[in-house]
Amino acid sequence: MKYAIISGACGGLASQIISVIKNDFVIFAIDKDERLLTKYKEENIYSYVCDITDINAINDVKVQILKITNHIDLVINFAGIVMLGSTLEIPSDKVLKLLNINVIGMYN
Repeated sequence: MKYAIISGACGGLASQIISVIKNDFVIFAIDKDERLLTKYKEENIYSYVCDITDINAINDVKVQILKITNHIDLVINFAGIVMLGSTLEIPSDKVLKLLNINVIGMYN
C-alpha cells in the first residue's frame, strides 16, 4: 500500500489531486479548516485538522499517522496564502504570517 500526505486539503487543487490518486493511495489529508472533517468520506482518506505553523499540532498528527504506517510515499503541500500589493505597503506582521505558512509550514 502507498501512503500520501496532502496539506491544504480543503482547497481546490488538493481536492482535484485527491480525487485522482485516492484509488492508489491511503491519503492523510491535513488542513486547518475544520470543514475537512466532513469533506472526504472515503475509507482510505484520513482527515486531520492541523495548523502547519504549530509544531505541536504537527507532532500530534504524526503520532496518529504512525499508528497506521511507518512510511510515506508522497508528500504534496497545498497549504499556503497569497498577499497582493506592493511589498512596501504590506505590514511586516502579514509578511511574517506569509513566511510562517508558506515557508516554515512547508518545512515543518
